[in-house]
Formats: sequence, C-alpha cells, structure tokens
Amino acid sequence: MSSPIFSSKFSVVEFLEEKSFAAVPSTWLSEDDDKQMCSWPKGVKLLELIQDSKSKPKSTWKKLEVKIFRSFGSDDYKRANLNVDEARVLSSGETQSSSSDSENLNSRRNKIHRNPVETSNLPFKPPISAFNLLSGEATPSSSSSSALLTDFTPITNSTTEVPTAPDCDINISEVTPFVIQTVPSESDNIFRERVLHYLEGLKTEVNLLSIKVGTLLAAKNIEEEDPSFEFPLLIDEHVDQFEQWLGDPKSRKILLVDLVKIGGLDVNETTVRILSHVFSHSIALKTSKTGKGDGNKFSFMKWKCSSIIIDAILKNPKCHGKTKFDVEKIIEKWFNGAKDRNGGREERRKNKNSVTTILLDPSNPQTPAP
Repeated sequence: MSSPIFSSKFSVVEFLEEKSFAAVPSTWLSEDDDKQMCSWPKGVKLLELIQDSKSKPKSTWKKLEVKIFRSFGSDDYKRANLNVDEARVLSSGETQSSSSDSENLNSRRNKIHRNPVETSNLPFKPPISAFNLLSGEATPSSSSSSALLTDFTPITNSTTEVPTAPDCDINISEVTPFVIQTVPSESDNIFRERVLHYLEGLKTEVNLLSIKVGTLLAAKNIEEEDPSFEFPLLIDEHVDQFEQWLGDPKSRKILLVDLVKIGGLDVNETTVRILSHVFSHSIALKTSKTGKGDGNKFSFMKWKCSSIIIDAILKNPKCHGKTKFDVEKIIEKWFNGAKDRNGGREERRKNKNSVTTILLDPSNPQTPAP
C-alpha cells in the first residue's frame, strides 16, 4: 500500500460503491493493488476531522474505493467542497456518454430496427405497454414494475401547432403525456443518511454555540470584575464574610455575571453546576432550603446570595420558560441529597451494619435472649 503525492491539501473524490462525492484531506487517500482508496472515520468528530488537512487516518477507519478528481483539489476545504458539485456533474456526464456510445455501437453491430413504441430495451418495465395513437388510450401492462405512475395533469388544447401524420386523423398534440417516476436507488438512501448524520453534528455544534451566546447576552451591559472570594465556600466564616460582601449592590452584579457564565444544557444541570461552584460539600451538609432538618441548619432562602443564584439560573437561555418555583425545587433536592454524595450513602450503610452486628453479639448484654 502506498500514499500518492498530491499538490493540494484537500481532494475531491467519488465513492464508487456508494455513488457519493466529498472533499477529504489528501492524507486520507492511498493506493492498494492499483485501486484508489479513502479512509473514512466514524463518530461525531467527522466534521472536525474532515476539515483538518493534517488529520491522519487510523487503523480502525473503514477503507472505501474512490475515484479522485485531481483538478478539483484545493488547499482550502471550503473551496474544495464547492468543487464537489462540479465533480458530480462531470461524473454524471461521463457515465451518460459512455452508456450512449455503448448503445450506439451495439445498434450498428446488430442492425436491429425496432418499432418506435417498443419498450423492451428500457432498463425497467413501464406500466404502459402500448399507446394507441388513433384512440388516445393507453393499454395497461399486466406485469409488475418498479416504476410508479404518478399523478399528472393532461395537456390539452395546445396552442402550438404540431404536424400530424398523413394517414392519421388525430393531432399528436392531443396525446396525453404520462410522467414516470423511478423508485429511489440505494445510493440515494445512503446519501440521505449521510446528510442526516452531518445535520446531527451541526445541531450539536449549534446547541453549544447557543449556550455561549446566551451567557454573553445575559452578561451584557454588566461591569466585568472577578469576585473577591474563592469558591467553593469551605467553612461557616466564609459564608458570613460572603453575605457581608453581598451587601454592596456592585458586588451583587459581579457575582451575577460570574454565575451566569457557568451555564448548563437545562435547568437541572445549570442549578447543580452553580450550587456546586458556590458551596462545598461540608457547607451543603449544614444547609437546607428553609433551615429545617437534623440539627441547626442554614436557611438558603434567607441568604442574600439565594436570589442572585436563582436569577443567574433563569438567565440561561436553556432555562427559558422555567419559573422560580421550578428552580427552588431543584435547590431543595440538591441540599437534601448532600448526605448521600461523596460516599455518604455507603458510610451510612456500613454504620447500620456495624450496629446490627453489635446487637447480635452474644457477649453484648443488650442482645435479646433467644
């Protein structure tokens, strides 16, 4: 297997089996037993790889036989991609020309004179086997066909004068035309699947871009400045100092901008990301939404930062349509679930098993008699 030398970084190729065209990095092309091959990756990173002229194929990539259009290559991917349509038209013209030359050669060799209405030489069996020029009626064929007869509008009373045959009483312009539509080929289905795959990749990129744009719009016209606190807050004293700092309206704006930048794909992810950014696990264990719970806990809703955190969550475009009530439910669940995070659930299970073992120990005076 050898790697051909190309003068351009990107080449336009036709995938012979799939009958599709694409602009690919020239590093993906190789020759194997006098066949031109192209390595083709899998996965959502295709759009990123195919535009990188330095990307090299991996051993896990699939190899497909291709035809290379060297004259349409370019060092710029966008330019090479624009040449794909020209390559498709050129390839289609060559195929039709080759097919036409072959038919003409066979016709001259065999000297066969066919009736103009005979359809046996067509690549499919038409649903109309014959047409009576005198009556203007079509005789349907009894055989099944892969061609479909679509709805049509008869063309009558044509204003164009068409000469009639000497022995025919009907004008050819009165003949009702039939439109025949062929069933989509396998290559059409493959092309459609690839287009859908590309669109899925674009959809993912657009979602990521919309998140970034949303955070920028939310922070628009607000003064940029980093908070004077290091997050997450670790001890009670940090929480008290943090609340005092938020007494200044300017500090509240600074915190809002900082939290809006965190973002998320939905309201649940945005809420969890922001709370995890501000509060450490130790503070979360001591806090609940209203302050109720085991022991004396902080009340999140009484803190000055609570309204700022909720506003930052709702400013995310991905949280459009959500209410303050929706956010508060997620906040309550996050604080209540702190005892199960960071191995808390497993630790409680071990403690429960230890208590059970002690109670069942015969040497323990508290063990009930059998």
